[in-house]
Amino acid sequence: MMEEVYEELETDCSNCNLKFKLKDMKISPSTNLMVCINCYTYPGSKIKRIR
Repeated sequence: MMEEVYEELETDCSNCNLKFKLKDMKISPSTNLMVCINCYTYPGSKIKRIR
């Protein structure tokens, strides 16, 4: 069993629901949830899930 490196783990942004690596996530000061760098930089943005 291999250990995963913290920086390589992925999670969903709580705002736009896109997958990002944990190293690219920030804590939103208004909601206290983990959001991607895009949602952190541009709060209230209208980013939608791309399929």
